Amino acid sequence: MKKTFLALCAALCSFMLFSCGSDSKGKSPELVERMFYGTLARVHVTSDYAYAMSDQSFFSKRIQKFEKDQTLEIKGFSDKKLNIFGYKGYWLKVSTSSNPVYPDDYSGTYGWVFSAFTDIDTSIEVSTLTPVKLLYNSNNEVNGLELEIDRQGKKAISYVELNKFNWQKEYSFAWSDDIQGFWFCDPCGTFKYNPETNQITHITHIGWACESKGSIASDDGAYVFQDSGTGPGLRGLQVCNTKTSKVIFNGYYLTDFHYDGKTITVAEPFDSDSNFSSEILKQVEEFRNTLQQDNFTGYTVIVLFKIDLKSGKKTFYRCDYKIL
Repeated sequence: MKKTFLALCAALCSFMLFSCGSDSKGKSPELVERMFYGTLARVHVTSDYAYAMSDQSFFSKRIQKFEKDQTLEIKGFSDKKLNIFGYKGYWLKVSTSSNPVYPDDYSGTYGWVFSAFTDIDTSIEVSTLTPVKLLYNSNNEVNGLELEIDRQGKKAISYVELNKFNWQKEYSFAWSDDIQGFWFCDPCGTFKYNPETNQITHITHIGWACESKGSIASDDGAYVFQDSGTGPGLRGLQVCNTKTSKVIFNGYYLTDFHYDGKTITVAEPFDSDSNFSSEILKQVEEFRNTLQQDNFTGYTVIVLFKIDLKSGKKTFYRCDYKIL
């Protein structure tokens, strides 16, 4: 309780110090247009007490201090405008040197700074995303969504890839600065789309699309699965808790991570440096003997585990193989 009170006081003091001599209107940011990627914006820090926070809250972890007049590149807005101690604004996604709380996105680590600590034009509002129509592939399967993006009256059309688990009614998609149609004032992260109600819901700021299958949210929105698998063999997977923004798993899966609502199946390649228990080593040896009896050559043994997302418990599942 005492720590919470002190943190609240520190945030309030920072705002009081910031407010002295600040320009309440701000100015239009300098745009950073990038080939094949989204458009960012440069703004400047206007306070000696500006920090990048690990999440969209002053009660989250401070991960980097910014100097007054330092240039920041904005990579997205929070999905809602806030009123904090009388200051109205958004949390701005910015690049940081590190972030120990949750994993980096495709371009490195990031954090959040409240817009009142910058000189960004306060009249800039977060963009709104409206579904236009579903897109289908040659097999008449849903694989995308056409979006209308309203940026304070200026409208644009873009497209996102939709993903979901087989049993889900709602689709998930990522909207982030690694997508060419993205703008700095857009809400970012993972979203859900309900085709029955034609509604889009923002789930979390975590999630990106670059060179991956994108992100999928669980039915209750408690977890986001960042699936980096596009090719054969082992594929990258990050699983995050959306309430805490913390990483539950960061590693690999083989073919499918088989999320069943409680657990996922993950994979670790076996080699001479693997630090497995004697029981798992025994299972690997028995599996190898089976492959040798079938005259298999040129393969790597893959050890599969089940991870309980709620408890974090990791248990041996079975062995498999991957042809080299």
